[in-house]
Amino acid sequence: MGRTSSAVKDRYNAKAYDEIKVRVSKGGKARIQSYAEAHGESVNGFINRAIDQTMERDNEMTDKQLEVIMNLVADKFDGCKDMEEVKKAIKEVREMAKKEKTE
Repeated sequence: MGRTSSAVKDRYNAKAYDEIKVRVSKGGKARIQSYAEAHGESVNGFINRAIDQTMERDNEMTDKQLEVIMNLVADKFDGCKDMEEVKKAIKEVREMAKKEKTE
């Protein structure tokens, strides 16, 4: 491949991609290359997939946590018979939230 082709590729890559430098402990690069190769992936493809799957999993945990919180709030309001009890429940939920923030 000539210098012109390399320059064109470099310009395209600079426009189309962000670059991240990753440091791994000694022997880590070979381990990652072996793993990726054994699974029919490039190192770049493997790292991108690992990042995407981790971010997706972390977001799912957040959704699960939100579901738990919503159920707790719903339980607080479930037994309210009038506005005074609703106001009291709101106050209790706010106090719970403040307590969680400080822990």
